Amino acid sequence: MKTLAQIISFIFHPCFIPCYATLIIFYGLNNSVYNLLTPQETKWRVAVLVLLFTGIFPALSVVGLAMYKKVSNLYVTEQSERTLPYIAGALFYLFFFYFLNDVQIWDSLKLFILSGGITLTIAIIINFKIKISAHTLSIGGLLGFILSISYLIRLDVTFVYVGLIFLFGIIAWA
Repeated sequence: MKTLAQIISFIFHPCFIPCYATLIIFYGLNNSVYNLLTPQETKWRVAVLVLLFTGIFPALSVVGLAMYKKVSNLYVTEQSERTLPYIAGALFYLFFFYFLNDVQIWDSLKLFILSGGITLTIAIIINFKIKISAHTLSIGGLLGFILSISYLIRLDVTFVYVGLIFLFGIIAWA
């Protein structure tokens, strides 16, 4: 069971959730304005940038923190060690949001990135008192994003809501 939990935890690592969200709105919501009105080249460029700023750069910052012994391991299991990775992640998200303001892309995607930065900033504050799971924060953010997108474009994706809520439970367990 521990191996299964680790696999689930890796697949749904918070660094990957924004990229999943980007792929869902560009490719998962068939016949939506995001899918139909966004050029293919733009979709891939944005997806790569999302992966870089919300995935690779934050992950590399954790590797750097581990190299300089600011965190004891790459899993950052200690509550006291999570502050610096959360700060780094929040800064990458907020910088990426600032960068996206010069890019012609859907405002909803920009706001999703901003909300990720704000959520990490709040997580920093909460982390001073209690250990908070970035995994559940990120899947909750994905659920909120899909809810808001489906409301905006009037698309019934109830099956996606149910799946994400189920996934939320699995991730919280893992």
